[in-house]
Amino acid sequence: MLLYGTGGLAYGNVDLNSNFLLPNLSLSSRLGTSSIKTGWVLGGGIEYMLRPNMMLNIGYQHIDLGTIRLAAAPSNISCCGDFVTQNASTHARFQVVALGLNWKLTPTDAAPKRPSKPWEYGYFGGHGGGAWGNNASAEYSLFLFLSCFTAPTQILMADGTTRAIAEVKIGDLVLGEHGEVNRVVDIETPVLGPRKLYAFNDGPAFVTAEHPFMTRAGWKSINPEATKAENGNLSVGALKVGDDMVWLETVTTRVKPQTVAFGRMVQASYVQASSIEVLVETKFSALNSTTPHDGHPSMIVYNLRLDGNHTYFANNYLVHNK
Repeated sequence: MLLYGTGGLAYGNVDLNSNFLLPNLSLSSRLGTSSIKTGWVLGGGIEYMLRPNMMLNIGYQHIDLGTIRLAAAPSNISCCGDFVTQNASTHARFQVVALGLNWKLTPTDAAPKRPSKPWEYGYFGGHGGGAWGNNASAEYSLFLFLSCFTAPTQILMADGTTRAIAEVKIGDLVLGEHGEVNRVVDIETPVLGPRKLYAFNDGPAFVTAEHPFMTRAGWKSINPEATKAENGNLSVGALKVGDDMVWLETVTTRVKPQTVAFGRMVQASYVQASSIEVLVETKFSALNSTTPHDGHPSMIVYNLRLDGNHTYFANNYLVHNK
């Protein structure tokens, strides 16, 4: 019986592939990387003589080829125009166990001092076994820059009424800065994930840290770096206690008379029609506190995409649609 150990340099080709699907965004992406890695191997085994010319071998090896990583540059989400990045890594190491049976070629002479033929004292046989390792495990970091509101957040509509953001539809009209009417062209509905929800002045927690609010000093958000990563063209400062935020003070509606012509060109008639004109007044309201709250990671949150000046009122605060 022979006990032995092995050790040395190992190398091999290592592949890391990643496939993920983001719910509610209909984004699927397949990423991969491949490289030749070097590392080390340690092992041992036992060889046992079953017969004078038959050897049984059982061996074990631990192979470590180090860490392989992949990083995905920001990719555009076609449905929403936002960005998502991914980083993944795995430690390429695995174990091998093999079972072998070898046949020892004996010399033809009874007691030779050295081989009289090239094949004398040689071996032939085969080895078979299996390997296992963490060739499919990886650590992921997923960053979604989607600033959003909770479903009950009240939105000021173009007719002066308010509606929960979860009930707003594409094509609806909302009121924005200076009373401008903006049309909803898209609605984002990602999940909250690990992010916090924030409450202002002891009110309900309704917004994520990336969303920009209009203040006396311009657009600001709780996390301006995340806001800039989502929209680099929007200048955003850090929202903090003491800032004066634009607040919706009053909403008034009045009938606006209009003259409408109808009929043939020769005998045109005129009648008085009416439409609703909505007037908004704003003021500056001090931000006295911001309180973070935990939300369920699977909670759906919302943001409106608009034309016009890209602004709307959410829970009476003037916000940007990014």
